[in-house]
Amino acid sequence: MTSENIPAPNTCLSLEDLQKRIFKEFLDVIILGELKENVTLSGYDLAVLQQRKFSIALSPGTVYATLYMLERRGLIKGYNNSRKTTFTLTIAGEKAYENLKNITNEFSEFMKCLFPRVNVNQP
Repeated sequence: MTSENIPAPNTCLSLEDLQKRIFKEFLDVIILGELKENVTLSGYDLAVLQQRKFSIALSPGTVYATLYMLERRGLIKGYNNSRKTTFTLTIAGEKAYENLKNITNEFSEFMKCLFPRVNVNQP
């Protein structure tokens, strides 16, 4: 059996896998950004937006668990109009989002340290 016939191990480290993992870990941040941009959204609206933007399907459980966590932390507020619940940023949520914008450069540097570029010219 030649090396080209050996299947690659399933390491869950493909770009797509990493993007999905990072996306789910930062879903709270993504939701704050969407609410900042769109003012009011339902859980369904958020799931559809993320599917269109990132081609990542989210289960309703994932979306609503994150929404309720953000609501418990006082960052968003839900309003039920008997048909659906829509969410908006609170003042604390606005401040949290602004803080996130301010730390973007530091976060970028952290990611560079976490995933340093490999020099392919080195032996």
